[in-house]
Amino acid sequence: MVGQDWCHFTQRLNRSSHHKNLKGADLGYEDEKFSYILVSKQPHSHSYNRVTKQPQHRSGHGMIDWCTSQGAIERLSYSKSKSTTNFHKLKHLGWGDRY
Repeated sequence: MVGQDWCHFTQRLNRSSHHKNLKGADLGYEDEKFSYILVSKQPHSHSYNRVTKQPQHRSGHGMIDWCTSQGAIERLSYSKSKSTTNFHKLKHLGWGDRY
């Protein structure tokens, strides 16, 4: 992957009062980033894209950044008028989902 970008997802974790004091934090939660790797002894035959950032969904259009099955990062812009068949699937995608 290019630059500082990397395939990951976030998970919101609650902080205990002791954890808040140690970090000098005000919030009762922390967003931790996790990465993943898939390993198999069998040849991989699936080809799909995985969403790498929180998608920007609007009322009639949106933008999704994802890793392609070839390992490249691509940005997909979609609209209700141009891709009505995939629009409903695309607008429900979230960070880490595959398509």
